[in-house]
Amino acid sequence: MARPREFDSDEAVNRAMNVFWAKGYSAASMDDLASAMGLSRSSIYATFGSKHDLFLSAIDRYNGIVTRDAVDLLTGPTPGRDAIRILIEELIERLSGPAHRRGCLVCNSAIELAPHDRATRERVLRAFTLVEDSFMAAIERGRKAGDITSALGDRALARFLVSNINGFLVLAKAGVPAESLHETARVVLAAFD
Repeated sequence: MARPREFDSDEAVNRAMNVFWAKGYSAASMDDLASAMGLSRSSIYATFGSKHDLFLSAIDRYNGIVTRDAVDLLTGPTPGRDAIRILIEELIERLSGPAHRRGCLVCNSAIELAPHDRATRERVLRAFTLVEDSFMAAIERGRKAGDITSALGDRALARFLVSNINGFLVLAKAGVPAESLHETARVVLAAFD
């Protein structure tokens, strides 16, 4: 008779997510994961399958927490232009300290695995599309309020924002100072005029 699991699998995935987020898929060893999750390697395999399966669960969890926070801000009641500005400013502030230079798990995965791993690519593209659609919602609110007057199309602006957000994540991970990111953010926001 199999012994019942005596751990919180959601918390275990959260811990694995943080390992993958900090180290990336390839550099995260099973020993790193086992240590962070407080589980034996055999328990990880028995519960989550392979390292790759655990990684996909970690991306799903990231999208359910971190990406969801951005989506909620962009699609919520905050005026559209303000929501975009707040998201960018909070992102830069969060990424500015050396302890937070791990970037974004989705963006990191787009670079490391998406080119040759279909399951990762599908999750990455799904997250990018969700964020793009959320930017669209904020842009539409901004247009209705008269805060966004750019002659550029809404979809083009939303894609521009997704590209720039990912650029901020990569630059911050490389150690670009917050002042430079804030300067770039002002240029990005000027595109709405």
